[in-house]
Amino acid sequence: MKVSTRTEQAYQGIRQHILDGSFYPSQRLIETELAQAMGVSRISIRSALQRLHQEGLVKLEPHRGAKVTVVTLEDALQIMEVREGVEGWAASLAAERITPDALAEMESTLARLELVVREGRLDEFADVDGALHRKIIAAAENPRLQPLIDSLKLSVVRYRFSIILIPGRGEQSIQEHTEIMSALRSHSPGRAEAAMRHHIVQIRKNMLLLQKMMLVKPQNG
Repeated sequence: MKVSTRTEQAYQGIRQHILDGSFYPSQRLIETELAQAMGVSRISIRSALQRLHQEGLVKLEPHRGAKVTVVTLEDALQIMEVREGVEGWAASLAAERITPDALAEMESTLARLELVVREGRLDEFADVDGALHRKIIAAAENPRLQPLIDSLKLSVVRYRFSIILIPGRGEQSIQEHTEIMSALRSHSPGRAEAAMRHHIVQIRKNMLLLQKMMLVKPQNG
């Protein structure tokens, strides 16, 4: 079934507010208020909330409506364990199947990521980093992978945005991505998987470090 333009507008708008923190964890999402603010119907809002519920960003409660999902640090760490396995496997497939054109695009994106870190434009880091990961997943040539990985990433997006604030994390991430690229360039599935797994493990370790630094506090539902 084709999604209406207004439903898509509502979905993208609510989703962005959740991802950038405008809508905070546990916040109630009132259909009438959202419809008025976005200039769409309640039907469009309801459809958008259902889609966001399926993605794990919104929780729908019987007789109580919708609220922004709370992801605790423990939840986030468990999700990252799953990502380690899935993205590691995807990287190994990419090493086997990657084309010269795809590799060139990744090299260009990695160069952009290095520039972002070097110039301290950390607000751009997540977008460029995400683009590089999507190119790696695409190179695996398995269309089932990207939606699965996207759903995992969405759930921990607040933690991911905060990790880059840790001193030295940007440079560390560049080193990790450089090793992944080296493995892809040499068409080495085992190395690619190990490098990607190492990268995800480092993200998990930095989530724990964030808690200790009090940059991100564990959230309770």
